[in-house]
Amino acid sequence: MRRDAERLAEDTMLRDSVRAFLAERSPWTHVPRTAADLDGIRAEAAELGWFMMGLPEAAGGVGSDLEQVLSVIEEAGRALHPEPLVADLLLAPAVLPADRPELGQLAEGGLRFCYVRAGVTAVRTGSDEIALKGTGGLALGADRATHAIVAVDEDEPALFLVPLSPGRARTVRLIDGRTAARIAFDDIASQDVLVLARGPAARDKIAALDDLAVSAAVFDAVGALAGGLELTVDYLNQRRQFGQTLGSFQAVRHKMAEVYCSLETLRSLAMWSAAAIAANAPERATAARAAKIGLAVHGLPAAGKMIQVSGGIGVTEEYRIGHVYKRLTVAAGLDGSAEAKIEELASEILGEGEKAR
Repeated sequence: MRRDAERLAEDTMLRDSVRAFLAERSPWTHVPRTAADLDGIRAEAAELGWFMMGLPEAAGGVGSDLEQVLSVIEEAGRALHPEPLVADLLLAPAVLPADRPELGQLAEGGLRFCYVRAGVTAVRTGSDEIALKGTGGLALGADRATHAIVAVDEDEPALFLVPLSPGRARTVRLIDGRTAARIAFDDIASQDVLVLARGPAARDKIAALDDLAVSAAVFDAVGALAGGLELTVDYLNQRRQFGQTLGSFQAVRHKMAEVYCSLETLRSLAMWSAAAIAANAPERATAARAAKIGLAVHGLPAAGKMIQVSGGIGVTEEYRIGHVYKRLTVAAGLDGSAEAKIEELASEILGEGEKAR
């Protein structure tokens, strides 16, 4: 995505401000943050305008483009910030109509959204009434979400917005310290379910949301990996062995060069995915799948190498580099594994080859 000089300056200021804010208000710690602490950080982020960035101007947004919103998500990954941001900054603004009151509340930081895929079915209970059944798949931040964007991918695809009441979520603490949940949708009153799209329009929106969620997860992983690389280089330039810094050994340098190449490869895949989404290009789904595959093929091994060169401290709970690996592991597993994306991509390529014949 090409940027003029003015836009590049804005991008730099935004990234610097987000990094400084997170360093001050959400520095990494292996101790789980309290709900009150997270609420306080979120309130300050809302005052800084984070939750206005993805909103259309008609809904009080500030006109930020996709790359700028993704830079916030990347910086959150770099800081290993435990609060999920993707559904709030990207997914909800992408599907909610501009006149919905929820967008104004989101801009103030008062609402939390999650994206629920799989496990939910829609049943007609009347001519215009819909009831949802089943328990959704594991969704980041669903344990504290106030609203769920629910994708039903059946014979008649549909996309819904559902307000959530306490007691519906089965909370899970993930290995990287973040929380997720499976939400039970049985017995929700039909009048509380807002239909966002149905039929072919819903299928298109669900596909777009899936690609957006994957791309954002990879940007978060790029940030985490970049922060881990910086931490590891500092460690290697300070830790001494046999009278020399560890970073002076050729084998260690080669290992870190491999990590850097993996990071930049993953960054390139993430940027390709973002550019394809912004342009709604034909290769959008392919780019998103490639980015998710790159997360497993390049990102996870790179994080493992940083643990390796860090020695014993790298596997302790109190040291950050192990948590980088855990965050990438969660990103690689949620919303479709890399193995599933490889199968999808292979089917697509082989299918195109058959058509070419």
